Amino acid sequence: MNILSKKFFLTLVALIAIQAFFITAFIYFLQYSILPLSNDLLSVLREIKIAGNSKNYFINIVKKDIEDDKQEIEAIKNHFFDYRGRAAKQFIIFLEDAAKRNNLSQTIGTLLADNPPMTTISVSGSFSNVMTFLKQMENERILLKVESVSMQASAGKVDATIKVTMPLP
Repeated sequence: MNILSKKFFLTLVALIAIQAFFITAFIYFLQYSILPLSNDLLSVLREIKIAGNSKNYFINIVKKDIEDDKQEIEAIKNHFFDYRGRAAKQFIIFLEDAAKRNNLSQTIGTLLADNPPMTTISVSGSFSNVMTFLKQMENERILLKVESVSMQASAGKVDATIKVTMPLP
């Protein structure tokens, strides 16, 4: 019976030692892993409670990012042309004004809703005025692809027909 009680005692001590090891490991894991995360969560929850879940509090936190995004979006929008909206009318008005400024007679075709949208511009006047008109059209802040330019000279006058497409973004 003495040997049996000795083995039982050793087994009991071994089980207690293993349990102590697991308890120590759990406490260590709890203290250095779970508690810092829960404290972070509690501090965020406290801030939300203090702020009262207000929309203004959230906006104040992300206001700078929102402003940066708005500026980037505007910069991107300015590089593209919406042929269906007010910008199309402004483009046609620009072409008419540029032709008038350069003493050119002009005929501007309707903006066809092809894919991509296309129009034909016909101008007539002196060669230098036609070239100035083309340069102004090129420098306009609208994405254009000149498909073809045909010019015919007669009696000191140049007739130019420009076919342009407006690639969609």
